[in-house]
Amino acid sequence: MKRETDIRAFLDGLRQRHEARCSDLRASGIDPDQDAREAEDAANQARRRERYSALIQAASLPPIHARMSSWGEYRIGCEHQARTRDDLDARVRGRDGGIYAILGDRGIGKTQMAVLLCKVCCWHAGRSARYSRAMDFFLDVRSAFARNSEKSQQEIVRRYIEPGMLVIDEAHERKNSPAEGRDLTYVIDHRYAAGDRLTLLISNESEPQFRESMGDSISRRIDDSGMVIVCAGWPRVSGPPSR
Repeated sequence: MKRETDIRAFLDGLRQRHEARCSDLRASGIDPDQDAREAEDAANQARRRERYSALIQAASLPPIHARMSSWGEYRIGCEHQARTRDDLDARVRGRDGGIYAILGDRGIGKTQMAVLLCKVCCWHAGRSARYSRAMDFFLDVRSAFARNSEKSQQEIVRRYIEPGMLVIDEAHERKNSPAEGRDLTYVIDHRYAAGDRLTLLISNESEPQFRESMGDSISRRIDDSGMVIVCAGWPRVSGPPSR
C-alpha cells in the first residue's frame, strides 16, 4: 500500500513540475505543445497522402487525363461549363449522390472534368472513385464467364457499385444488347439505392439519343436524383490548358 502511495506521489510531482515548466514557457511566449501538434499534423498529412495515392491507383484513371492535378489547369470556355464544374465539385465534396449524364461533342473537356472530380473525391472527400469506359465495363463483367476467371460476376460488378464516385465514359460505345442493358441498369440501380454515390455517364449523343439507348429505368434514375447536362456552347480544347 505504501509503495502505491509513493508511486502516486512521484507521478503527481512529475505532473506538477511539467505543468510549471509549461507555464513558464507560455509566460515567455513559447507554446510547449507546438512541436507535438506539428508532428501530429505532419503524420496526419502523410497518412492522407498515402491513402490518396492508394485511392488514385485503384481508380483506373486514364493516364493522359490524370496528368492534370487541379482545377487551375482546367480550361473553362464558357459560363455553363464553369457552373457545371462548380456544381459537381460541390456535390463531390459534400459526399452527395446522384446519377448525372454529361452529353456533348468530343474534345470539349467532359472526360477531363470527370477525372478531376475523381481526384477531388479521393483527396477532399476521402472516398474511392472509379473510371471506366463503357466497353471496358462490359468486357470486365463478361470476363467472369471465362473458364479461368478467378472472380465471380457479383465480385466484378461490386467494383462498380461500391465506389463513392463512378464515371462511365463513352456510354454510347455499346451494342445495346439486352445483357449490356441489364448489367448497366443493375449497377445504376444499386448506386441509386445507396443514396450517397455519385455516378457520371458521359456520351457524345444528343439527349434524345442518349435516353433511348439508356432505356427508361436509367433515365428515371437520372431524373429522380440528378440531371442531364447538355454541354451546349462548350468550346473545343486545343493546346495547353490555361491557368
